[in-house]
Amino acid sequence: MDNKQIGQSPLVIILMEGVGNKPPPPPHPATLSTWNVLMVTEYLSGLGEFDNLSTKQLSQKLCMLMVLTVPEGSSIRTSLNIGHLKFFPEGVKFQHTIFRKRCHQGKLGESVCPKFAERMLCPVSCLSTYLNRAKDWRKGATDNQQQRLFLSFKKPYQPVTSSTLSRWL
Repeated sequence: MDNKQIGQSPLVIILMEGVGNKPPPPPHPATLSTWNVLMVTEYLSGLGEFDNLSTKQLSQKLCMLMVLTVPEGSSIRTSLNIGHLKFFPEGVKFQHTIFRKRCHQGKLGESVCPKFAERMLCPVSCLSTYLNRAKDWRKGATDNQQQRLFLSFKKPYQPVTSSTLSRWL
């Protein structure tokens, strides 16, 4: 190229400057969607008492309340284990049974779910109702899988995956 080194050619210099100036691609439309939390909480409140909800509604409501109040990823949420939870006057504490994505050593960590005064939006009250309803599903189960918090609301009541929890939202 005109007896110059490739990096010294004016055409290459202009090209390389242009590459750095190219704007990033626009975000995918699916990533732009956000929840209107007020609409979600109004809908959840309008569902009524926890005891009157179908098992499907109760499972989905608990999942949404946990997402809104406990900032954990889906892998942590699917691994929550009822054998590692403790109720306190202020809420519920879950000991994690797996490491977070970015933390692979040291303590496993914990999640705290606060108790709310408004019963229809209280994740702890919803959790208590869910555990009472699901205790029959877990009878006789000794394996760790049946100790997972979120189980399918259809027989044979297996632990759900993170993609199932995402669909529930």
